[in-house]
Amino acid sequence: MKTVKEILSENQELRGALRVLTGKTNSGKRAIYISGNPAGFRLLAQILQAQADGCAAGEHKSFVKLERESGSLFFETDDSVEIFEIHCDDHFPEKHETPRRG
Repeated sequence: MKTVKEILSENQELRGALRVLTGKTNSGKRAIYISGNPAGFRLLAQILQAQADGCAAGEHKSFVKLERESGSLFFETDDSVEIFEIHCDDHFPEKHETPRRG
């Protein structure tokens, strides 16, 4: 079973394969928008699967944080989110809103 870190390491050629945005719909509802090519969606699926499998097996922590600054979000476009967190747990993290910039 591969870890998220191993999957990212093996897929460095998939730069800019996904666009992940947050926003609001015309009716004001919060939304996540994910667009990409088939390879980008497969990479995202592998990341989610690895996190779920590892967490269920107790092999690694239930939380992974991918950040643009660290280079771990290489698979996203430049206008995508800057932080992508995956929590695998029976207890969800507390809601935390970030203030708008600018």
